[in-house]
Amino acid sequence: MNVVGFLQVHDPHIACSKDINDLFSDIFLNKERLSEICNYLENGVSIVRYISNLYDTDGELIGPNIIYTDGLWVWPSYYSFYLKKYPQMLIPEELQSHIGLNIEKTISLNQGEKEYIEYLTGKMLGIKLPSGYKLSQDISTIIKERGDAITCY
Repeated sequence: MNVVGFLQVHDPHIACSKDINDLFSDIFLNKERLSEICNYLENGVSIVRYISNLYDTDGELIGPNIIYTDGLWVWPSYYSFYLKKYPQMLIPEELQSHIGLNIEKTISLNQGEKEYIEYLTGKMLGIKLPSGYKLSQDISTIIKERGDAITCY
């Protein structure tokens, strides 16, 4: 699973979170490409929804706190907000290529894929499974195919 866009200001408990100041580049994407990327991100499959809204450090409402996925990548709802606000933020080349290949596709996951991503997201969040808990056959099968590594971008 690839993790992108988590910021220490909002998610300091997530090991993949970065300081926003470390994510700036001298390269600006053109507005059309940035719009395509943000649209893709905003249409991901919701896997975690918190019952709170997020606000930028200047008090601006970002929106609901949600974690999205497309089955390969995981990102927070605020990632597209910051990409629009700071178009010079780095977007990993791997993510840009992935979105480019999937831009026309509707993001959907079957139940097994969703459970697999939820399992890995729980791992990313540091949630420990109860002792004696056994993973479902679907999750175990997908772990054998894809692994359970988390790559932070």
